[in-house]
Amino acid sequence: MFNKIAIILVSIIIILGAVYSYQSFFSGETGTNHSVILGPGGFEPKELSINVGDTVIFSNSKGNQFWPASDLHPTHALYPEFDPMQVVEGNKTWSFKFQKAGTWKYHDHLTPVYTGTIIVGGKGSAKNATKNVETFNIDELFAQFPAEGAPASEFQAWNSKVEGYAKESSVLNISQCSPQPPVVRLNQKQSLVIKNSDTVNHHLIHGPIDNPEIHLEIPSGTEISYEINFPNRGVFGYKCDNKRVGIFFVT
Repeated sequence: MFNKIAIILVSIIIILGAVYSYQSFFSGETGTNHSVILGPGGFEPKELSINVGDTVIFSNSKGNQFWPASDLHPTHALYPEFDPMQVVEGNKTWSFKFQKAGTWKYHDHLTPVYTGTIIVGGKGSAKNATKNVETFNIDELFAQFPAEGAPASEFQAWNSKVEGYAKESSVLNISQCSPQPPVVRLNQKQSLVIKNSDTVNHHLIHGPIDNPEIHLEIPSGTEISYEINFPNRGVFGYKCDNKRVGIFFVT
């Protein structure tokens, strides 16, 4: 009797394992491999859309050393795991399995002008994105900024959260000192149209009031294009009339 029960249990385990393997294979849980090649003109494809659990294999057609890694340069703090942590020889490849949904910009650490974007989707990602927009509160985001002396991991987590809210836009509406979008994704050097439909002037400031790195005066009832130059990539919070209201996410 005992032997019969043991045989039945083993049979059930084998069948369940086979069913799981079958479902995993056909549901795509094992993930898909994708290829990105660094050539004379940069990464190709420059933008790649994949699913959570997919793997991207990076190679170099030039035969030179390279180092694909997450923004921001040089810390790679947006997605710290997306980093080989060392130079990759030109005759070798480096693979990374993306486990986080989001839009992940990256660059070649050795030649940062070469950049690319991996867009990682997943089940429910559109629904979650909508929820994030609905519950987004810029004051709460500022309040969550790590205290001085906090571990680097806390700053990395905060930067990643900011990345999730960042929206690419060439227009910033700062009427009533309530910027839309509140977190705007920009390049280090970019023209940005700023709208002010109020009847009073507004001042956008980043840095100390007495010596700001950025100070823009936006006259009332105007729509002006500004050429903004950021010293480096990173997260730049700014004030409108001395109140923290928005963030420039510079890549």
